[in-house]
Amino acid sequence: MWDTVLYRRNNRFDIAVPEDPAAQTYVGRESLAGFLYLFHHCAPDVARMSVSCSDGHEATAARFAQCSRSDDIILLPDHYFVTRRGFAAERALAEANPVPWHQRRDHLIWRGGANGEGIHPLTAEDAPNPRVIQRARLCLLLAGHPHADALLTAGQNEKRPLAAFSPLGITGAPRPEAEWLGDKYAIDIDGWTNAWSNLLIRMHFGCCVLKVASADGYRQWWYDRLVPWEHFVPVRADMSDLLEKIDWVRTNDAEASAIAARGQALARSMTLESETAHAVRLIEANWQDR
Repeated sequence: MWDTVLYRRNNRFDIAVPEDPAAQTYVGRESLAGFLYLFHHCAPDVARMSVSCSDGHEATAARFAQCSRSDDIILLPDHYFVTRRGFAAERALAEANPVPWHQRRDHLIWRGGANGEGIHPLTAEDAPNPRVIQRARLCLLLAGHPHADALLTAGQNEKRPLAAFSPLGITGAPRPEAEWLGDKYAIDIDGWTNAWSNLLIRMHFGCCVLKVASADGYRQWWYDRLVPWEHFVPVRADMSDLLEKIDWVRTNDAEASAIAARGQALARSMTLESETAHAVRLIEANWQDR
């Protein structure tokens, strides 16, 4: 397990780390800072927190997590949101550089790593195979599309480096994130679990997001506020309707613009301060459960 327990003892915090060396490395590098920040803001009588420091796909007995597909887990703001202060820099960038909808590019672009469960694709004919890595399938489905393209910019691990995907023609260089400021559309798709910062930042940038449903039902703390067709355009997890949805946003420009505006408003409603207060209420009400 990648579970960790945080303790408040007098004026200090103690951490019971997992026995797994790999988990220890991950906990120290990534998730722990976010959980400690939220714990620090709780009332002094909150004596401990049990937290899962995995991306949400590992077994857990913890009460709190950053991402999960279980309704029994209480979700808190993730460490990317916390350590980047609610994506304040991206919000400020978007506010300082507003691009009117009619001046934005209508070419749909996705870039990302080959993260995710599944088998390695061997040919373009693997695009509809649900057993293939979802992100690789996205790239195969959009290969040659006149108004969209998706490319892998990083491999999965040493056994699946980026070069392993190159023969399929679905690899490329990363794209500077700020370039999405000038795009009408963006795609959000799971990696190992939810894609952490991608969705909120694209919404901050004023993009109409086509969100591919999580094949395993992963959620983040704010997903109960997301409403399909109000804040994003839903795409099935198997992406059987992806081309149809791309056509829809291109032929329903006013509706796509309105979805983008509502998504941006939702993103801007979530600040580090508001979400810290939300998390503190959840922690203070539930910390003794486990």
